[in-house]
Amino acid sequence: MADPQPGGPAASLDDDGWLDIGDEGYLVDGQIVVCGRRKDVIIMGGRNIYPTDIERAAATVDGVRDGNVAAVRLMAGDGVARESFAVLVESRLVGGQAAEQALRDAIVNRVVADVDARPASVVVLPPGSLPKTPSGKLRRTAAHALIPR
Repeated sequence: MADPQPGGPAASLDDDGWLDIGDEGYLVDGQIVVCGRRKDVIIMGGRNIYPTDIERAAATVDGVRDGNVAAVRLMAGDGVARESFAVLVESRLVGGQAAEQALRDAIVNRVVADVDARPASVVVLPPGSLPKTPSGKLRRTAAHALIPR
């Protein structure tokens, strides 16, 4: 690949010929399997945890709106002593104190059972609260602002 012209676009391939676009993934039988975005990976105790695994587990809990779960990385000093994560869910149970607490407890139990990691917090939001792109993908970075301080 020729060097780009001065003032032109920067080279997009790394030294091994891969595009560096910020996605994490691996190859299986010549096919790329994308696990998620590098910036979204949660590292706890030296272990990489992908938000999609947390979201999938939390979404199975009764009362959570299907497709409306976000696992958000919390950095040390971001209200927690070391890197952790919060789970944000949309639910029609929002507002009922006892129902919300039961939902939070069920989500924590499911995430711990399925992912073997405990969220620092679970935030229950009303339907339509989680920020999404125009195509309907979760915007985890924007969702971070919805975590109470």
